[in-house]
Amino acid sequence: MALTEKRTISAVEINLVLSSAHELSQNNDLDLSERYPEWDQHIDFLNTDICPVTYLPVTAVLLIARALRSPEHLNVLHIQAKTSEHGYSAPSLGKLLISFAVQQKIDLRSTSSQIMNNQPFTFKAKIEPDMASSHKAMQYSQFFKFANRVNEISSAVALEILALIFSKCRVDALPDVQINNTGDGLASLMRMRDLASKFVDSNSESGKVGQAFVAALFDLAFPGFENRMGNNNDPSVHIPGDVQSASNGEIWLWAEVKQKSVVTPDIQTFIERISAIKGDRAMYFALANEPYPQNLSMDKLQKEAIKKGVLLHVFVSPFQAFSEVTSFAPGSGLDLATRFANTFNSRLREAAVTNELRNKWIEIASNG
Repeated sequence: MALTEKRTISAVEINLVLSSAHELSQNNDLDLSERYPEWDQHIDFLNTDICPVTYLPVTAVLLIARALRSPEHLNVLHIQAKTSEHGYSAPSLGKLLISFAVQQKIDLRSTSSQIMNNQPFTFKAKIEPDMASSHKAMQYSQFFKFANRVNEISSAVALEILALIFSKCRVDALPDVQINNTGDGLASLMRMRDLASKFVDSNSESGKVGQAFVAALFDLAFPGFENRMGNNNDPSVHIPGDVQSASNGEIWLWAEVKQKSVVTPDIQTFIERISAIKGDRAMYFALANEPYPQNLSMDKLQKEAIKKGVLLHVFVSPFQAFSEVTSFAPGSGLDLATRFANTFNSRLREAAVTNELRNKWIEIASNG
């Protein structure tokens, strides 16, 4: 087989590797943790709160790549197809991986279909030793050590380690958030609005809660679109906003999320950033601004947005944001309430909030 044929990876091949790994993960006669004890510990590390959420799914992408092609034909660290003659399209693998994981209830810490579009992997052609920021250097060093190991193992071993990830990350044992059914769909939705608003008002974790909240609202309002969370408070991220919605990989809506009071110039700067990249749809979630109406000149902001060719929506509280965004989301009130409770839980996980806080949300959403 020619080298170009070896480099071309089809969706059929990717899906076959995913299903094969899943079947292995369900084989009770196969003790993968005992067979790969060092990898077992590494997967536990990737699943901790101190580790960036991206590292676990990206590791799975590398394992898929190795399972698909042997070392002589593919370098798993060359994550863009045009990087070298041994490169491949990691984003394509990531998209199918996340879809499969969601379908099979495998928690890879992220539900974003664009997992390679997160720091420190954004726009990178290769995974290299010193890509992470200094405060994540230890975690990245551990990730990179095992990324190199993936590059050295056989396709058969990679498939089994991928199966080990699936086995350890399966969430079948974790029940969905069960909300109280009031018998009135609208009442259920309003109750969820009140619970979520209070939760966001009371918890921040450096803005992660607010970002997860908005991402969950996007998941309700824009189903079928690629709703992404960016890297919270990461100054190196070049894509404007904390949450975006995309169609076929093209972002069409950018949202900034703040859980501290902001002033008019803050939102003007965001408008300018959207205009600079030729964007025309923006939302600003100033979730702590309701007590400070004097801080924002809505007329001035709308005039500035129109001048820049940007359609702008500003929300000044979680209550307002939930009420207005869910008003055009498809589904019944009870369906939306249930979906939000579970989607918010998933997004909190993706945002890497503590397990204690996630459990707190589950208890609140379930019991009111």
